[in-house]
Amino acid sequence: MKVFKKKIREITVNGIQFYFIVIENSHDVTFRSYPKSLKSSCFEAYFDWKDTWDITLYKPSVASKLIKYALDNGWHCLEPNQHLKIHYDCTLTNLDIKD
Repeated sequence: MKVFKKKIREITVNGIQFYFIVIENSHDVTFRSYPKSLKSSCFEAYFDWKDTWDITLYKPSVASKLIKYALDNGWHCLEPNQHLKIHYDCTLTNLDIKD
C-alpha cells in the first residue's frame, strides 16, 4: 500500500493568500505553507503520525490555526527567504488545533 500523499490547497489568513501542502510520509506528516505571492518564504511543521491520526490537517480551520501560529511566532511571510520550522517538540495540544 502506498502511504505517500500530497495535496495542495489554498487558504486566506489575515487577508493574505497562502498555499498549504500536507505531505504524508511513512515516518511523519509535514504541513508546509507559503504565501501565494512569494514562494521563497515558507513555514513547515513536522508531526509524528501518532500525534495526527485523529486530526485532519487538510481542514481549513486547522490550516488557518497553524499559519496564524507561525505568523504570531515571528514568520514574516511577505519578506523573501523567511523560513520557520517546527519539529516534534511542539505538540498539537499546545497549538489547540483539535476540532
